[in-house]
Amino acid sequence: MALLRSRNIVILSIILIAFGVLEILVGIYFTQQYFINSIYIYLVSALDVLYFISGALLLSMRKNAAKIVVVLLVCDMIGRLSLIGA
Repeated sequence: MALLRSRNIVILSIILIAFGVLEILVGIYFTQQYFINSIYIYLVSALDVLYFISGALLLSMRKNAAKIVVVLLVCDMIGRLSLIGA
């Protein structure tokens, strides 16, 4: 059971890292093409970095790191909602 749980955590963290890198690349490409405001580009990229950091922390498989991952993902959600509202 513990082996299955650790394998699932590794798969989830790899997905988070991959999505983080892809969102950074896509975010920079599309925001540079469609938005002139450079602050928006940096904010979107900073939010996408949170995914990458979350995946890297989750790979450590420590309880404290998992708590930090939850905080980072909540910050990501709040940041995205504030970007929509702005």
